Amino acid sequence: MDRDQLNQNPKRNTDEVPEGTPDAAENICRRCAGSGKIDDGECPECDGTGKVLTPVGGAG
Repeated sequence: MDRDQLNQNPKRNTDEVPEGTPDAAENICRRCAGSGKIDDGECPECDGTGKVLTPVGGAG
């Protein structure tokens, strides 16, 4: 995903929770759409993994 695409669709992981949060699971990073990259660099939201932790079933 490049910056133009990011600016058109600047979704953030607003529901991301810290590691160790009970009832949390991996989910696809919205900012990079799971690619782990933005403009050939690491996505700053998921640190290049393409995944973030989010609450499951209303937890968090």
